[in-house]
This record gives sequence, C-alpha cells and structure tokens, in this order.
Amino acid sequence: MVAGFLKVTTAAGVPVAARARLLVGTLDQALGLMFRLRMPAHALLFLLVPAREVTIHMWFVFFPIDVLWLDEQKRVVRTMTLRPWQVAPQVRAQYVLELPIGAIRQAGIVKGETLVFDSGTVA
Repeated sequence: MVAGFLKVTTAAGVPVAARARLLVGTLDQALGLMFRLRMPAHALLFLLVPAREVTIHMWFVFFPIDVLWLDEQKRVVRTMTLRPWQVAPQVRAQYVLELPIGAIRQAGIVKGETLVFDSGTVA
C-alpha cells in the first residue's frame, strides 16, 4: 500500500470513514494526532509491517477518539474509545484506525467484523 487516502467500509458496505489517511512512515505514525486541537476531517489508518503488539497513547491529544485494531485480514480484533492522556493496552494488529468519537457506534462495528479499504472511491 502507498501512503494516501482510502475509503473504509464494513464488508456489508456500511461507511466507516469516507477518507482515511494511510500512515506508513515512522514519523507520521509517531506523531499521529498529537498536538492537534481537534480531529481532522479524515480518519488516520496506521499500517504496521510486520503486524505486532502495539500500544496507543493519547499524550498531547486533546480530544477523545474511537480506535479499531485490525489483524492481517482486516478483521476487527479490538474496539475502544480513548480520552486525552489515556493509554490503551497492547493489542496485536496489522492496522490501527483512529476515528472521530462515536464512529464505532454509528457504523455498528463489532469485534470480528471485516473492513474493506478502497482507494478508488475516495471523495
């Protein structure tokens, strides 16, 4: 995958993120949402190669977010809402998707659900 924007949906076609910025570089992934005052107009999708145990922290992130951890088959292995200064437990993942708060509930995403990434239909 090449860095850029993707559309993320459930396998059933339910929208999860109309635009998700794919982060592949170490610096982009290290910064993530830190030092921003609000969620950008797009979600962040971290590609972890190889898949590994990853901890998400909310240090210097000043707003709550929803987070999805996905395995190599893009199956949801964990969902969580994180608040400023919170640290999530380690989860093994290939992808981590950071979304606006409420996105998980709105899309009805549950553990075990498979997501689809599409670079051809990004708005």
